[in-house]
Amino acid sequence: LCIYNFLPWVPTLADAHSPGPQRKMTLSYDTQAGLLATTFKWKHSVVGDVFSSFSFWCFLAIHLAVFWVARWNREALQDYEDIFLMDWNGVKVVSGITTFIEVFYAQHAYQRYLHLYSLVRDIFLLIYEVSHYSRVYLGDIKRGHARAGLRFIIVSMALALQDLKDTGTEGQLLELGRQGLLREPELSTLLPLAPGNRPRVVLTWAAGTLRAGFEESNASRQAMQGVCDLVMRIQALQRAIINIVRLPVPFQYFHLLSAMIIMNLLLWAVKMGMLDCAFAPVIYTFSSFIFIAMMELSSQLADPFGTDEVDFPINKWMQHCVSATEFVLELQWPFGPSLESFVEQEVALKPATLRNFAWQKTIEEGEYGDSPGPSPRGPQRNSHHIHSLMHSPRLSKTQALEHQHLLAGGHP
Repeated sequence: LCIYNFLPWVPTLADAHSPGPQRKMTLSYDTQAGLLATTFKWKHSVVGDVFSSFSFWCFLAIHLAVFWVARWNREALQDYEDIFLMDWNGVKVVSGITTFIEVFYAQHAYQRYLHLYSLVRDIFLLIYEVSHYSRVYLGDIKRGHARAGLRFIIVSMALALQDLKDTGTEGQLLELGRQGLLREPELSTLLPLAPGNRPRVVLTWAAGTLRAGFEESNASRQAMQGVCDLVMRIQALQRAIINIVRLPVPFQYFHLLSAMIIMNLLLWAVKMGMLDCAFAPVIYTFSSFIFIAMMELSSQLADPFGTDEVDFPINKWMQHCVSATEFVLELQWPFGPSLESFVEQEVALKPATLRNFAWQKTIEEGEYGDSPGPSPRGPQRNSHHIHSLMHSPRLSKTQALEHQHLLAGGHP
């Protein structure tokens, strides 16, 4: 399965092992680093997005202009003081309503983000289950059916992502053919179809291929039905993801929120600019930064299929999926072709072998799986652990006597 370079947004195998940094969905950070260390760590944050926003600098310029006029030309504004004077109570009403609507939008975007994450990860888990089903029931004889079925499933995932970003053009489909993932008959069937129907058609091919392999390998009907159900669940999750992404927050709500943020920033720019305080520009800068940053972050969370810092690392997930699928399909059994002799050797083992090994590991690591080595409290801790095991209702009488023997200093 050479699928590492099957799409432009999925790096090749060489890129995956290159020494250069790869983007992650979320940055690993230390919650104990402290407020100052975390606050001044601007990389991988929304600081750059806010500072590159035209709105931030536009309203800051308005605020500085009002601040300069009010501070150094106060005599010229005395005749118009009644006109330009605003009460903070009126500004607070607009600020409160705007804050409520923006927080509601941010919460909705984050819940949507978590839901999409669960759906995407569930698809990859289902692909892993299909690969295990195929390897166990199809074996080495019908491995070709398993490879073809998994190839169709992964290609359907690629086509679904194309449809998600509206990039399912004819050129992208032909690129899959040039890379050997789709053959000529398959391409001729998919080209006339709409981009939204291609993933479903390819998943149908996957289910049919796997079903044929299960029938030829004389697998049980329940196993065949189980793998077909997994494929259908993948299709349902793909459609659910597309439907959620194509149903964002209504534009009327987003437009109203944007208008209220602009009005709130404008009122702040004027009111704080008229304050007789040297720190007014600093206060306004931080206040406007928080409002614009929340809006920017919420918009990024609402569509996690892109190149933002918080977007899903689809490239990395696809590489892991292909690697795990290939590993399972090409897995060699440790017992070789003769399973009977392997099972006979297992039966010949004494049942106490595993129990003794587990008991020795418990003695060495300490209670509750501590690190290897002597117990921090010496023999007393192991003795207490043995006493608790002796009185456990899950132990038989023979096992209790063995534990009592160990407590007395005997060997297992």
